Amino acid sequence: MNKKYTYVWVSLIILIFGIIFIPRIVERLKMGDVIENDRMNTTSAEGSLSYVLLNGEKRRVPSFQFIDQDSLIITDKDYLGKVFVVEFFFTRCPSICPIMTKNLVSLQNEFENKNFGIASFSITPDFDTPQILKEYAEKYGITSIDWHLMTGNKEEVYDLANSGFNIFAAEMPKPLEALNIRVCLHW
Repeated sequence: MNKKYTYVWVSLIILIFGIIFIPRIVERLKMGDVIENDRMNTTSAEGSLSYVLLNGEKRRVPSFQFIDQDSLIITDKDYLGKVFVVEFFFTRCPSICPIMTKNLVSLQNEFENKNFGIASFSITPDFDTPQILKEYAEKYGITSIDWHLMTGNKEEVYDLANSGFNIFAAEMPKPLEALNIRVCLHW
């Protein structure tokens, strides 16, 4: 039972994010341009709540609860008060995910011992078990206690990406060859 899945759209979005926004984020953090009011609203009846700014609109960081590479339950509350980056990836990705992971490892190393975290959600949770995620973390040098590679229910992961963070994630059941689509990336 060897199913092939193609995640071209997710890879493309991750690629664009990595090329455009990661250098900007690093530069803003280095220059001290990120201030608490830019990234967080802490006034609420529920206590401290984080917000993301999307098209000029403040949106609450969506609630989530998944299992990480250490088989710990991680929720959105584990990131309260932190600057954090969210990504969607899969460990068998042959193209953009390893590049993004290496870029995020650079961020991890740059902001070590700072109030910084990374939330990585697997879009192939049926394969990416905590053990597989732990091996991936070891392979790429993921050492931060605030970097969680998470897995869980596939529908919940896709809903979190699509509705929660407004990032497109979907499973394409046919390989690209069957769709007769060719993708070329030029650097």
